[in-house]
Amino acid sequence: YTKAIVYIKDLKYNQVYYIKTLWFLALGILLEVPKEEFKVVVDMIDEAKVDDILLDYLANAYGVKRSYISTGFEKKRPYEDTKNIWMLAVSDMEQANKALEKYVLKDWLAGHSDYGWTKTNNTAGIYGLWSVEAAALAKILGLDDSKLKNDNHYPYDLAHYKNEMSFVKEFAMGQISNEEENYEMGIEKNPKLEEIVPPKFHKDVQQIILDYESLEDEEFWRKYDLKELWYTCEEYQNAKTDGLLGRVIIEYLVEQDYILQLDYKESVEDYIDNLKSYWGNKEIKVIYFDLDNDQQYIAKVLKECKITNVYEVKVKE
Repeated sequence: YTKAIVYIKDLKYNQVYYIKTLWFLALGILLEVPKEEFKVVVDMIDEAKVDDILLDYLANAYGVKRSYISTGFEKKRPYEDTKNIWMLAVSDMEQANKALEKYVLKDWLAGHSDYGWTKTNNTAGIYGLWSVEAAALAKILGLDDSKLKNDNHYPYDLAHYKNEMSFVKEFAMGQISNEEENYEMGIEKNPKLEEIVPPKFHKDVQQIILDYESLEDEEFWRKYDLKELWYTCEEYQNAKTDGLLGRVIIEYLVEQDYILQLDYKESVEDYIDNLKSYWGNKEIKVIYFDLDNDQQYIAKVLKECKITNVYEVKVKE
């Protein structure tokens, strides 16, 4: 860990990305590393203004406050579910224990289906798929994790490796609100998309379409951080000849936790319960988006939805 920190000092957040950053903070807590080493990672995410409440919580628990106050989660699925664990621990440790178990046993691996982890899980020679942030939360909060001792994805021994530090358990979240939001309704550039895009995302989808039509390619590529899809702007420009607006919209909705992305070998039926509905009490159905790759993209839409494509992306029931 100490050797890795030396390298991190010379890296930017966009060279490490979210999950590895989360692992570094969680492992720092489990190993009880010196605070000056832990702070190197916190400084990196502060410089990048990473908007993630879980990172805030871990940093605060270790006694290192961030200079940036987060308002949401960088990767909602599954990490937003960690909020239940530390919030329940304030008043009901038994329920917090159950929330920890649910997160590890049900939510964690399923929440990384878009990474192919469920397939990798059975690969010979794999060195481990561990929810180190769950172990860090158990350590911080003093939770009973005994039921997870033999779980393949919970590093139980590491969670109990040291017990020499005390942690800050109280935490005031940023600007998260449970009140119903007032959304700007309508996608004027393509009203048909309102059949498939929930009102919560109308404004952003409208902006994506406007930017796609008006911005220079490199500006659009940078604004929507498309380097994970097209490593260079030149790759993006070459692919754009076949139309890419639909894919950009779909990828945005995946990030917003509306569309669920699965590896092609996964059974959709196993993940139906993980699909979120943004349509209130209205009748819904499940549809597929065909991006012509080795991933599956599914979402719950209104039952009366008849749209057959999102630009170049085909829609199937």
